[in-house]
Amino acid sequence: MMYEPAMGSLFVFFVTSILLIVAAYYITRLIGRRAARLVRGKNVALLEKNVLPGSISIQVVKCGTYVYILATQGKEMIQLDRLSLEEWEAMRAHSAEETEGLPRNAFLEAWKEQDLPGARWLTRKMEKRSAEEGERNR
Repeated sequence: MMYEPAMGSLFVFFVTSILLIVAAYYITRLIGRRAARLVRGKNVALLEKNVLPGSISIQVVKCGTYVYILATQGKEMIQLDRLSLEEWEAMRAHSAEETEGLPRNAFLEAWKEQDLPGARWLTRKMEKRSAEEGERNR
């Protein structure tokens, strides 16, 4: 059989391409890990996240020296509250003592009774979702 230079060049091209793709993959992973390690915990951190019925999620985000309590549904986001880091830690310690043994909805119901704009927004969203579920079940 006669050696064809075109086949050799094609083989070298495929091997080189595969090696470049594999090298790019591992270099990207290495850079990603180092960047995540540098950024982690500096200014912004997600402290807690709870998903409620109706695809509403409550997120507690630490940003600098403040803690923001946010509610999101789809692309809509509202700030429910803003606390200093010290207030958040004190509230968390206090609420852990008070809510121990209570069902999760008891905390939500108590929070919704407060007259805050975020609580009113969340109450409307949950009532709308309950009404939609009730109509679907009929």
